Amino acid sequence: MAAVSLKDMRLKTAAWMLCAATVLALSGFAASVANNGRVVYKWVDEQGVTHYGDHIPPEYAAQEQHVINSQGVEINRLEAQKTPEQLAARSDYGPAAGSRLALGRKDPRYWPAVGVVLDVLNALSARVGETAAALGVSTGNLIDFLQSDDKVWEQANQLRARFGQKPLR
Repeated sequence: MAAVSLKDMRLKTAAWMLCAATVLALSGFAASVANNGRVVYKWVDEQGVTHYGDHIPPEYAAQEQHVINSQGVEINRLEAQKTPEQLAARSDYGPAAGSRLALGRKDPRYWPAVGVVLDVLNALSARVGETAAALGVSTGNLIDFLQSDDKVWEQANQLRARFGQKPLR
């Protein structure tokens, strides 16, 4: 058996790596050419006619929508916007127990609730009392909820600073 020099081993390894990189690059290029990163939306108008396009007209944005890739395969479905009555009928969207914001950070509804609370706080010029009243909770409960996460607390105080309010302690 012939002795293989270190230089030969390095050359063979480099050649294999170059081949592997080329194969991976070409397969990635082929996938990007096939998909182009484009999606197509599918929706139905009021006459029941199905439409396809690269965006959904605003008048149909509240309806159920389907996102389709370039091969025509549905990759996502967006539910129709729910009415307040439909939301109230869902068991997971009912009022908080005892009219309290009683969600832990591990609850999947926590971060959406944080978004709503901060949006209401922003809409009411960062006035905590008015925000609590609008949400149907006590001021103390709202403050406890805001303190449940350092980033949420920081965001609430940034909102208050923007509206010229004193920081919460």
